Amino acid sequence: MRAEHSPSEVPPVPDTGEEDRYLIREFLSQRGTPGEAGGAFDKLVMKYRDRIFSLCCRMLGDYEEANDCSQEVFIKVYRGLEGFKFQSHFSTWLYRIAVNTCKNQLGSRAHRDREKTLGFNHTASNAEYSFEPGSVAENPERLFERSETERTVQRAIKTLPAQQRLLVLLRDIEGRPYEEISSLTGIALGTVKSRLNRAREQLKSLLKA
Repeated sequence: MRAEHSPSEVPPVPDTGEEDRYLIREFLSQRGTPGEAGGAFDKLVMKYRDRIFSLCCRMLGDYEEANDCSQEVFIKVYRGLEGFKFQSHFSTWLYRIAVNTCKNQLGSRAHRDREKTLGFNHTASNAEYSFEPGSVAENPERLFERSETERTVQRAIKTLPAQQRLLVLLRDIEGRPYEEISSLTGIALGTVKSRLNRAREQLKSLLKA
């Protein structure tokens, strides 16, 4: 999955999902050819890895868990891409996998034990990204090296119940439409809005101080 290809191999199309479809078809057509299919898949990873890591980091509240979770997401994508039906945007399909992977991790015993150990004020401000394939270290965005206000907001979000936390992240941080959030989470549209309102009210109370 590390083969290098020149940028000219990918047509310069607008980012409307066409590039993703091109890369997926290239990956599927070359799968089984040593050293070829990985190049197309690596381009998909490079495009989305930071966004997926960011979601995992904010959802799980821990750098190491987010790093592992991000890797697991793309492993699932690599193994399951043959089943992608092109009936939705690849990004929506990818986010659904990431959301479910985070939810599974949040429900795991290992995560609950880690939460008890780290506590509310845990940060990882000195951590360096090491997500594979590729390194996220070259990206200047450092989720845990933001202003004190942003770190406070992140800690407040972390105290929300997992489902409310996810809705806040998808809507207020990621800026995703309500309809897409409903599709990603499997929660009815009206319920998404009501739970999001409750989460916002809870955050207001936490952040008043």
